Amino acid sequence: MGAGKSTSVTAPPQVSAAEAAAASHQLLSGAKRCDAGTIQKALAAGASPDARSQHTGRPALSFAAQCVDTIDPLRQILSARADVDAVAKDGRTALHIAVAWERGPAASKLVEAGASRNVVDEHGLTPLALAARRNRIDIS
Repeated sequence: MGAGKSTSVTAPPQVSAAEAAAASHQLLSGAKRCDAGTIQKALAAGASPDARSQHTGRPALSFAAQCVDTIDPLRQILSARADVDAVAKDGRTALHIAVAWERGPAASKLVEAGASRNVVDEHGLTPLALAARRNRIDIS
């Protein structure tokens, strides 16, 4: 390493279970609104990148996958090491959502991050099968 340069890694904050739950709720809210600033704050406050909706079981990553004009929220959650193949109660992954909502840049980013094209949802569909039906998203 060069003189005068330091590479310190900041440890994640030690937070209580209640604080982590509140931060995870904030993360889900930010993902649903495609608000990268809220996502960043929530992750810094100790949110789990795999936070899920209590109702649908959808992970924050799948909400970020349907953002229209940006993939920044998706990138932030992925960089926090979210499970790229986490499934909701209906068996859908973030890649299913990106393809179904025709979010090409999000689908590409998820595939680049290692998302499986072959996870079968409760309807028997894979992201690859959905992409073939849509004809607008290429995830091959």
